[in-house]
Amino acid sequence: MSTENINSLSEFMKELSTDDYLGFSNVSSKKELIIDIQGLDEDSNSYANHHGNFEKFISGYMIDRVTTKGNIMSKKWYLTFVKVIWFVIKRKTKKRYTESPVDYRVSFSLMYSNNLKSLDFVCTSIEARQELVSALYLVIKQSRSSDNELGFIRKQWNYFGKDTLGASDLRKLLSRLNYSTSHGKATDLIESVDKNGDKVLDFIEFSELFNLLRRRPEIKLILTKYAKTLDNQLSISEMIDFFKYEQSEEWSTKDCQHLIENFSHDPSAKTITIDQLEDYLTSSNNDVFEPKARKTYMDTNQPISNYYMNSSHNTYLAGHQLQGISSSEMYVLAMKKNCKCVECIIKDYGFENSPYPVILILETHCTPPQQVKMIEHMVVIFGDMLAKPFTEEDVDKVKILPTLEQLKYKVILKGSYNCRIVTDKKQISEMLEEEEESSLTDSSSSNKKSSKTPKPPKVTVAPEYAKWIYLLSKGFSSVDDSNKLPVWVMHSFSEDKIMEFIKSDYTASVVELATRKELRVYPRGTRFGSSNFDPVPGWTVGAQIVALNQQTSSEPMWLNAGMFADNGASGYVLKPPCLLPSTVPGEFNYFDPSQLTRHASSKYSKLIVNIISARQLPKYTKTEGGEVIDPFITISMHGAEFDKQEFKTKVIDNNGFNPHWGEEFEFPLIHDQVAMLLIRVDDKDKFKRQNRIGHYCIKVSNIRNGYRIIKLENDYGNQIPMCNLLCKFTLVPNSNRAE
Repeated sequence: MSTENINSLSEFMKELSTDDYLGFSNVSSKKELIIDIQGLDEDSNSYANHHGNFEKFISGYMIDRVTTKGNIMSKKWYLTFVKVIWFVIKRKTKKRYTESPVDYRVSFSLMYSNNLKSLDFVCTSIEARQELVSALYLVIKQSRSSDNELGFIRKQWNYFGKDTLGASDLRKLLSRLNYSTSHGKATDLIESVDKNGDKVLDFIEFSELFNLLRRRPEIKLILTKYAKTLDNQLSISEMIDFFKYEQSEEWSTKDCQHLIENFSHDPSAKTITIDQLEDYLTSSNNDVFEPKARKTYMDTNQPISNYYMNSSHNTYLAGHQLQGISSSEMYVLAMKKNCKCVECIIKDYGFENSPYPVILILETHCTPPQQVKMIEHMVVIFGDMLAKPFTEEDVDKVKILPTLEQLKYKVILKGSYNCRIVTDKKQISEMLEEEEESSLTDSSSSNKKSSKTPKPPKVTVAPEYAKWIYLLSKGFSSVDDSNKLPVWVMHSFSEDKIMEFIKSDYTASVVELATRKELRVYPRGTRFGSSNFDPVPGWTVGAQIVALNQQTSSEPMWLNAGMFADNGASGYVLKPPCLLPSTVPGEFNYFDPSQLTRHASSKYSKLIVNIISARQLPKYTKTEGGEVIDPFITISMHGAEFDKQEFKTKVIDNNGFNPHWGEEFEFPLIHDQVAMLLIRVDDKDKFKRQNRIGHYCIKVSNIRNGYRIIKLENDYGNQIPMCNLLCKFTLVPNSNRAE
């Protein structure tokens, strides 16, 4: 459907509701679409006000034009609803039409891809825009249910537009679902559910076959061991035994009865069938992620220096660090994901999902009068939200930073008392990141002459600006010197500098320093393509602010997502006990991740993972039409150097629908408190390339024992619909753990 030819929204809506995609043009279908449905206009606070006019909308409003950066679109493309994130209302187009200015009140934009490009809609009236946004929201919301199995089955069935399916059609449909089969096998599958003997499938029979293919015989084999009283059924006492010995969980009779009622849909039932218990085990209720960690459960009354914080680096740049377009929308996306340390904060989004403080990093290269004007704007805009800095009188009084609870809804300014005023373009490109840091050790490289353009001299920032700096960044010389500075003075290090710490004899000293001071780690300046570094080494020494290019999806950002999924995805995670200050005054809570000495607070000595099977892995983006993927899994441990390990499963040929591995891997652990598990699924194609299908990352401390489901995520961090892994996790306790 080419949008430049759309004359009626009824046609537009018909296309949306039947084929489940949104048709636009001139944009790659691999890009992510982003939509925000908040605040439709001054007269309406909610899209709900327009739900009643949905039928009126379908009956026919007009769209004037669809644009991207102001250019009228022409070529057809499609985007699946599962990639949609949010709408942006009343956005002005980036370019104006030559024939007439665009009225922003009748426009809205779809921000798509990691670089947040703009696709702009201009409607004929405010009412038309309201109706379009409301209808799109309803249709998209309905289609995006992650586990709407019936809807998924109906969608596959409708693909052929027939009342029945024969063996040939079934083969084609199964190929779409990543399941390769012969004509003879397809015939056998039909016969297995053919109730009336007509050798074709109707919708009911197809639904039964689909559910049959999704069943996991390995689960049935496990449950059968506990079904000792009745065939294919477990009593409540047998359920209690299963959860105790297989899942390491203590279930009560009441808990089991509640599960039976929910999954058997029979309030009077006293037993559960094996299929019903399998339905529970493959549902989100049995997710590998510890349920309590989905909420803010950690103590928030500790100094802010005791927490890791979700942090960004140059997230305003869409793509390349030198040539990328600056976009505030990048920060909207980061803050919606609870990024709490940024170079730009948008007041409306900074505390949308979490009340805890946002640190605003000030990288100032403007003149003193401009600095004064900048801080005046901040004071007016943020008002009481702006954290009041410490004074000279606080130097001897304040020995620890305020708590997370005390800083709720506060904007904290981090900056330096010195800056370089930059006017030359070459100087600007060479000063993407101006940090106050020093080398840990003497280096001959520091004496080499630089071929770069000489940097402007440092000047003192305006007093009106300096008095609002809450966290003061200063150069690092030694741990002893740093300890003499006020508690609000912090240090920033490039990724290379923090590795110097770890590879030297300074590791334990840095860990001790991070119990009192805020430490920030940022990417080296040569990462022009916005690539990222491994954040785990910084976390293992206690660095609170490990800043990543949040716009770049890659392994470092997956690890970051795994870290900050903890504590209700609030943006703050309490550091493990080994990295916190000693509870005994005057003593150091000694921890050195570079040593083979297990800390007294260590909980686990080993993690055993059995990768059992997967269901409905999607096809790789570039997979050819009828090609079925050949999946394999890479499982790796990230953390202290001694704990790092990686394994790969065998490749399963021609089956992405229900591949089975049944492979077990062991990860001995020394420093389990800082360990993270990353699981990645790839397709090995005919050219032996490894094509990314999905991934999942989790802190070892958030893993649940037993048979668990893993919901794989795509590059954008969204769960892949209907897709999961079944694994068994065994956390072996550390027998020498201090109680």
